[in-house]
Amino acid sequence: MEDSFMDGKEHGFYVDKKKNRVKCNYCGKEVQGFRRLRIHLGGLGGDVTYCDQVTSNVRESFRSMVVKQQLNSAAAAKSKRVRKRGRIDIPSSKTVSPEEGATSSLVSNAVVYSPGFSEMMSECGGEIWLNIPGSHEAIKEVEEHVKKVKDSWAITGCSILLDAWVDHEKRRDLVTFIADSPAGPVYLKSFDVSDIKYDSNALISLVDELVDEVGVSNVIQIVACSTTGWVGELGEAYVGNNKKGIFWSVSVSHCFELMLLKIKEIDSHDHIVEAVNMITDYANSNPLVLKIVRDQDRSHGLDTDVSSEFEFFMPYLSVESIFRAKDELVAMFASSDWNREEEDATHVGHVYDTMDVIKESIAREFDNDKLCYMPLWDVIDDVWTKRLHSPLHAAGYFLNPTAFYSTDFYLDTEVATGLITSLVHIVKELDIQVKIATQLDVYKVREGCFNEASQGDQISGFSPAEWWAEKASQYPELQSFAIKILSQTCEGASKYKLNRSIAEKLLLTRGMGSCEKQHQEELAFVHYNLHLQSCKSTN
Repeated sequence: MEDSFMDGKEHGFYVDKKKNRVKCNYCGKEVQGFRRLRIHLGGLGGDVTYCDQVTSNVRESFRSMVVKQQLNSAAAAKSKRVRKRGRIDIPSSKTVSPEEGATSSLVSNAVVYSPGFSEMMSECGGEIWLNIPGSHEAIKEVEEHVKKVKDSWAITGCSILLDAWVDHEKRRDLVTFIADSPAGPVYLKSFDVSDIKYDSNALISLVDELVDEVGVSNVIQIVACSTTGWVGELGEAYVGNNKKGIFWSVSVSHCFELMLLKIKEIDSHDHIVEAVNMITDYANSNPLVLKIVRDQDRSHGLDTDVSSEFEFFMPYLSVESIFRAKDELVAMFASSDWNREEEDATHVGHVYDTMDVIKESIAREFDNDKLCYMPLWDVIDDVWTKRLHSPLHAAGYFLNPTAFYSTDFYLDTEVATGLITSLVHIVKELDIQVKIATQLDVYKVREGCFNEASQGDQISGFSPAEWWAEKASQYPELQSFAIKILSQTCEGASKYKLNRSIAEKLLLTRGMGSCEKQHQEELAFVHYNLHLQSCKSTN
């Protein structure tokens, strides 16, 4: 069975054995021989068109098999060169042999971020990566993409996201940094911080150096993945020693989990049941939430990232579904319009207003009985005040035209202070600050271009940042400030589900020479950025 599967004879048949013509069982295309059929089924590109009818599991099986054969061939070729010359001769595009050239087009970008690619790299050795013909071109393509994204930061700014973890084998503290912006996420660097995790000054220096590389004027905020351990201590130290004017925030999904943990800690068992029932009733009464829960009920099981701390919810089927739909609920949690699924709901312009909407919804669920809803309000307020709230959220609320021009908008001291703080942090030039302050008055009273732009039909259909880009060119200083605020995310790196084994191999493999180290860094750069690019294209 394995042999017949691997040679493709269960997936195609001869139509002319003498001419070695084979027909695909799925799409009916004829190709030259079973070798090219395997390439066709694996979707590996080159001069063989891919099958658009084959199932995903069959495609991935053939893709992994073909690429692994190529890697083994590259390893054998490397071994021959080592025996002959005593050193590794990495071929360039000008010195590719005819045999190598025949397979170079098969290693496409799709392979690099396919699920089996990282595992094969680990098995065969990362140094083989640059021996694969076409790898230099892949690096160049990724570099061009990353450059385009970085060029956009002058307009939108970016957020630096932290993905921190402890590897299971060596118990080392590792972290990967991503820069996120409307143009897409890009991988920056990975570090082993085990030796400095108790040294806040060293950690701050590490982050500051990274900010300098990205460009201080480009970085609006840092979004952490946790409030505990060295990440939490770094956050507290960074806020207290913020010389660069960069905001520090915490991922909205992590804060959502903290709120659930706080509900668990409510003393009265009746209150816990009441809280769980409230969430269940809310899900059942909200069409968008109910759709998310039902969709996830039909999926293949619980999110493996759910902590054992949340196991007390498991007896409640609806709450189990909520955990399955954690990512979708986070998006809902940060949305200013609960019935518009197409809106990107995890951005700064929405989260502030939505906290109030959630609290009001909870109160209504309890018929505005304070004894019932106040414990939950206290949970939300505690996490919001201590963990989630940033001046950027207040500024985003003010600059979001959907919120600002609604009858429900409320300008309190917290909102005004957040707006001013954001202005001073993001705009360094005093004369520009004065111009923006003057233009904000025009925005508030709907004068100039804002007279027409503030009408409902002029706001709908645009994200807040798009609205400012489209409608506010008459006031370029305020326009630029608003776009940078409203282009930032409230979500952390977890949404991109990075393969941490790539960073672990880069950071934890001992005894690597400088050449192999460079290969590993290039592999991480290509793999992560192709993966992140694919995440962007599917959003």
